[in-house]
Amino acid sequence: MGLAQSLSEALEETGGWYCSYGSGEEMVVVFANHVFRYRRGDVAARQRVEAYARSVGVPAAQLDWED
Repeated sequence: MGLAQSLSEALEETGGWYCSYGSGEEMVVVFANHVFRYRRGDVAARQRVEAYARSVGVPAAQLDWED
């Protein structure tokens, strides 16, 4: 089992919890039961992740992972 999957299973489903990490080329943003991966600079993919984050209660001010 990979890191993203393990985190996804460990995060609380309520409260807008998430974690993010990345490499020089890719971002991984993990929510309870959802994992998003996208290439840094992919604006459309980042917007999809942000929309999902807002839908699960993450405040806009906390959508601060670097892209």
